[in-house]
Amino acid sequence: MKVITIPFVYLFELIRYNIGKTILVTLTCILFNYAGTIPVQKHERVILKEIQIQGEWVYLYETSDGIESYSQREREKLVGKDKNIHKWKEYAGGNILLWIGTFVLLIITIVIMFSDEGHWDFQDVFENCMKYYIRCEIEDNVYVYTIFGRLIEKSSYQTKRFNIYNLKDITILPKYTLRSDKRNNKLNQLGIK
Repeated sequence: MKVITIPFVYLFELIRYNIGKTILVTLTCILFNYAGTIPVQKHERVILKEIQIQGEWVYLYETSDGIESYSQREREKLVGKDKNIHKWKEYAGGNILLWIGTFVLLIITIVIMFSDEGHWDFQDVFENCMKYYIRCEIEDNVYVYTIFGRLIEKSSYQTKRFNIYNLKDITILPKYTLRSDKRNNKLNQLGIK
């Protein structure tokens, strides 16, 4: 039943072993998720007077500093009861910063991934993941290493490196029951726990 936990342990080891790359990828995903989500800014201005001068339209409006004007070639579409309100929308500047941040982080992430030191070390991560499942017991002054009920190695000294590079390597190992497991099985049959 412990086999079900392998993907979770593998993911944990992958994140732990590659913390910097994981942070970069996570930040890039978060920025990408929020880029473009700041709502469009809506503005409106009450136009005091609209004048056409030499083919250009001049609009007078009131601000806190007094009356100001702006001009343009085409006539503005004014709304409201008196047709004197100018409404327009602007793209939020924060969205631009989010998109730039996403792009910069994405470029940094891609450069790091394809550099010599940027690989994710999947093999080392897998080996660390499998170490969670390896059991070691001493039987007759011999170290016995098993994983999922299969014998990895018997050795007269402690070993830290095993020749397990993928799950298929585990399936070709011979089945083996440790003495402690045999004893526990016999006690369970007798109803003693």
